[in-house]
Amino acid sequence: SDGGRRVRALKEANKESVKAIVIDVPIGIQSYKLGYDLNVQRDSQTVFDNAVVWRRFLDDKHFQSQKELSEHLGLDESTVAVALSIGKLPEAIMQEMVARPDRFGSNMAYQVGRYHNARGTEATLRLINKIVSDDLSTRQVSDIVKGRVAAQETRKAAGRQRYA
Repeated sequence: SDGGRRVRALKEANKESVKAIVIDVPIGIQSYKLGYDLNVQRDSQTVFDNAVVWRRFLDDKHFQSQKELSEHLGLDESTVAVALSIGKLPEAIMQEMVARPDRFGSNMAYQVGRYHNARGTEATLRLINKIVSDDLSTRQVSDIVKGRVAAQETRKAAGRQRYA
């Protein structure tokens, strides 16, 4: 929570008191929105934060649809769709990307998700390591994904027999 981070910072700075405004907001959509706005102001809100919370909002039926959620947040539906697709990734993959927020923004994480859909968890973890070690750009990762996805689709298509 926003307050928890500040309390830890004050303890580290050996401060015994601080002036503060406390806003008591019930946990839920309203408290998320307040925290979201504060995090956006200081650039600490991540696509991973959004992915987890937005998925929970839909799972808990706070919103009936992705469209309703995006309207409530005042965001484009495609932005919400990207975050929700990232939120479907296995925890191991999410943790690797969360550990390097400087390398894994929304677009990069989305490409990693596409790669995961085509290649699975182990291959995706190797890709994440390659992104970090080789300092790959989002465009380079997109090219890798297109190659892998195209190869996967070709294998599937080859297994089908078409009749004229």
